[in-house]
Amino acid sequence: MVKDSLELAARTNLTFTASQSSLSPWLWTPEHPNLYELEVEWRASGGQQLVDCWSHKVGYRTAEVRGQLFYLNGKPYWCRAADMPPYGYKPTDPEVARGFLQLMHDGNTTVTRSHCNPWNDLWYSAADEIGVGVCSEGVRP
Repeated sequence: MVKDSLELAARTNLTFTASQSSLSPWLWTPEHPNLYELEVEWRASGGQQLVDCWSHKVGYRTAEVRGQLFYLNGKPYWCRAADMPPYGYKPTDPEVARGFLQLMHDGNTTVTRSHCNPWNDLWYSAADEIGVGVCSEGVRP
């Protein structure tokens, strides 16, 4: 049945809208890495049959540069940054990711960079939970 729904969806244009007018989350900062569980469900017509679902922790924040200042959540923020941690050493080991990022954060380093080596979800999630911002620079040609 799920396969039939997926095949129908592949042949059909779908439109959806999501809104929440009273949302006022606590914003993510390195000092207070507030995260929320975002859950998305796709249900077949009528809403009874679950076709697919997905969940992920998310933090609400804004980041921008005005002139020579960096702003986090609309306030000037002084970035205490370091170069890339040893992501390539053990990219799938949660203890290495959490341990190194926690060590960075405890040492007052709250921003790092991926240095043309995008991380996997394990490292990005650990950084979000611990309170380390990541500049993800993409992939070298």
